[in-house]
Amino acid sequence: MLVAKKIIFLFIGFISKSYAKLKVSSMGVGCKVNRFSIFTKETHIGKYCHFNGIKVIGGGRLIIGDYFHSGIGIQILTQNHNYY
Repeated sequence: MLVAKKIIFLFIGFISKSYAKLKVSSMGVGCKVNRFSIFTKETHIGKYCHFNGIKVIGGGRLIIGDYFHSGIGIQILTQNHNYY
């Protein structure tokens, strides 16, 4: 049973990383997407980052540096409303 869970976890990670690579503008080497994450085309990711369910929303540019590690349920808004 433990082996099956590990295989499923690796498969989900592979699919999540493949999806993320299609969405981001750039992604450095050694990045892992352990849980499904949502990015925008204006997202630039550094080297050796780990994502565990991050959600990036908006049309603004986001630069994530090297060695970033996200927790579960992180949400980043890259755009706001014009309040004037």
